[in-house]
Amino acid sequence: MESIKFLIFEKKVKDQVSRDLLFITGFAVGFAFLLLGGKEFFAVKAFESIGFFVLGCTGIAYSFLSFYSLSEKEKLNGNFTGYLIFSKSIISVGDKGYDLKDVLKMEFFVDDYDGLKHGYLGYSPIPKVSNGVENSIRLKMNDGTEEKFNFQLNYENEFQKKMRDLLISYHIQDKISFLTLIQYIGISDNYEQIQELKKELERLRRFV
Repeated sequence: MESIKFLIFEKKVKDQVSRDLLFITGFAVGFAFLLLGGKEFFAVKAFESIGFFVLGCTGIAYSFLSFYSLSEKEKLNGNFTGYLIFSKSIISVGDKGYDLKDVLKMEFFVDDYDGLKHGYLGYSPIPKVSNGVENSIRLKMNDGTEEKFNFQLNYENEFQKKMRDLLISYHIQDKISFLTLIQYIGISDNYEQIQELKKELERLRRFV
């Protein structure tokens, strides 16, 4: 059984400044100048002019970036640090290997891929095209410790297509449950394929 590899992504501890935060600040500054310009104590007309100018510029920038963000990729807040390599008996993370015998359970979270559009963000200046780095694996070890790593997927269903045979092997080794297996390989809502998988598992267990 061949090994499968994906790029490891390591997030930076410090998050990038959100565009939404910058625009909220811009609108707040604009309204603050308008408010000050209308107060008798200050009575400075220039404040009103500055307020309208700041609000106008912020509004134009917000509208432009909200449209542009529909096809803009998110910025990578981190770096690729090597390869996550899956094989039948070992999971390698960079230069470190985890023997399957030392793994109690494994969990995958694979809802992201390069080019995925985040429609749920709605009308906002936040980039809506993903880099596919929000996928992760969590290893629960026999000694009670846990390890978690993020990795990149390049296209939709890449994980299911490449990892099917290995995931079946991990299930037979009792590292993932049957319910999670059918979810990971994308057949959880297909009764016929689930029955075929059960027969396949029965055949494979005869040779274990």
